[in-house]
Amino acid sequence: KYLMASPIRMGQKTNQYVEITAKGFELIKENWPFEIDNPLFKSDSVMHDLQLNEVVLKFERLKSFQAFYTENLLQSSSVLKTDLPFRDLARLYADGALMLTGPEGLPYVYAVEFEQSKKAPERYLEKLQAYYRVEGIDGILYIFSDQAIANSLVKVDAEVCLEGSSLLYLSSMESVLCSRDKLYFENRKSDGIELF
Repeated sequence: KYLMASPIRMGQKTNQYVEITAKGFELIKENWPFEIDNPLFKSDSVMHDLQLNEVVLKFERLKSFQAFYTENLLQSSSVLKTDLPFRDLARLYADGALMLTGPEGLPYVYAVEFEQSKKAPERYLEKLQAYYRVEGIDGILYIFSDQAIANSLVKVDAEVCLEGSSLLYLSSMESVLCSRDKLYFENRKSDGIELF
């Protein structure tokens, strides 16, 4: 009883997904490099989290990959909630925090957001304004499922970031999943970034 299987409808088929139980967590909790004192196991949006997991698997294949902290993990550790920049990412309910090693061996931290459905411009405005106040992140990686989402984010980013560099980097879910060794994210003010 370390894992629990649950059904999920995917198109015309019913599949199963597996999640850890409290008993299973007790078995692995010592493996984390920090205390997880308020563990969250449940997903509020299973399809979103399953698709985000596919993205995380792509991140893990990058040579520069150090770690990925999911939203649940950011919410589960009082240590992460007090450590910049994870404190702010937890407060903003980021879908995750991606840590990479840069060309000079320096650490890079990116907020990660995965958008499946378009939201009102006001919601993007509020979220991006909050992200621009976060200390210690090198950018916001937004992975989108529809070009209309990207268009709305770019428009709002132009309102939020009038001067200076834009922190918003965009890539489609399709592009991320099709890539092999590198991931490319576009930015409206620069050539974007390539993660490898």
